[in-house]
Amino acid sequence: MDLEFRAAAGWSDRSLDEYRRFHCQHIANLPAGEVMLGITREDQLVGYVCFYLDGQASCELGIVVGPSNNWSHGYGRRAMELAILYAKAELNASRVWAETHPANIAAQRMLDAAGFVQSGGRGDVEQYRGHVATMIQYEISGFGRHPRLET
Repeated sequence: MDLEFRAAAGWSDRSLDEYRRFHCQHIANLPAGEVMLGITREDQLVGYVCFYLDGQASCELGIVVGPSNNWSHGYGRRAMELAILYAKAELNASRVWAETHPANIAAQRMLDAAGFVQSGGRGDVEQYRGHVATMIQYEISGFGRHPRLET
């Protein structure tokens, strides 16, 4: 019900019960090729990571941290680092990619810190906080460039 989080995530106005029903149904019926893992802090859910597998030894990674009082504590950054290791070890991915809106500077910093580089690819046109733009694509492969990601 955090207005700041909903604005950043692009989530529509719904009741708490509607959000719960939607997410419970989605989690119970994940599409083939989608893997979702929770991000916790002291047994409290603070977000999730989601992998979208393409069957080509690569996957898209998405991360959500909320509510907004959980931002800027490093949860997303650490979750991203662990997600990359998970993609390599458990999903056998040789490449992980993500995309973000050009106005989402925090996401760009998080991707850079995890060792992602801009791939030059462009995603769909999307809105973020009232700004409409083409998404920027990032990727990481090889998994050895960032010292915290070496296994």
